[in-house]
Amino acid sequence: MSIPGVKSADAATANGGGEAQGASGGAAGDEGDDGFTPEQRRKNELEQNPAFKKVLMMYRMKIPLN
Repeated sequence: MSIPGVKSADAATANGGGEAQGASGGAAGDEGDDGFTPEQRRKNELEQNPAFKKVLMMYRMKIPLN
């Protein structure tokens, strides 16, 4: 579709540049890309750990951890 006076965006800009930026991600780019705070990132990382997941389930079920 063509609208007079409006330029169209390329594919990388049209979808927010997620793919283009994600492919080049580095240590500095990881901090703000996902929208999570450092605490939320750490929580998400721990919840993916099977050993921590088991301990967390035991804690929630009030099973003694000893």
